[in-house]
Amino acid sequence: MRKVIMMAAVLTASPVTPSWAQWRLGLGVGRDVYSGVSQGTFEDGGASFKPYHPLVWAFRAELPRSQPRLSIDLRYSTPDIALVGAEITLIPHGSFLEMLAVAPTAGWTLFDLSPGVTIEGEAGPVIERWRVEDVDDRTLLGVGGGLALRIELGGRLAARLSARLGITPTSPLSGALIEGYATRAAWRRGLEGSVLLRL
Repeated sequence: MRKVIMMAAVLTASPVTPSWAQWRLGLGVGRDVYSGVSQGTFEDGGASFKPYHPLVWAFRAELPRSQPRLSIDLRYSTPDIALVGAEITLIPHGSFLEMLAVAPTAGWTLFDLSPGVTIEGEAGPVIERWRVEDVDDRTLLGVGGGLALRIELGGRLAARLSARLGITPTSPLSGALIEGYATRAAWRRGLEGSVLLRL
């Protein structure tokens, strides 16, 4: 931890070249909510298995001066598998998933609310790598996009609050469901807060 703090202090205080000065790096954390993923095939529709409200850690690198703004996000989460019904949610003991996503995006400034405060939109493909217990790892392709509020904090720092929406046509639980449940496209929506440092 001490080394990380020292490296951040050196980056903030040291002079940089013009090419590196264009980059911004950020760390963030958020929460995702899934829908779809699976559905019971019983007469009443039944409940559905899905990743349950995972905490998502994110790393972001962007070129803010480009138009469109080019960026890439890396996201990591370890959600539980939940059986979600109309009146009750069950999380089986020991259920475990692991997800690593790469999301390159192109973004635009939509509105300037005030000096240093903007509303942005972005979209792009999403590549997700899922690890499910007792099932081979799988790679899913999808698309995602979102809106973000960016606030310049002064100096090299900026804060960003984003709302995201995405879909993968293939379910991350494909091949892992018990009898009586069928896979569905996996929708996810999320909120994320992050802090970015200009190099």
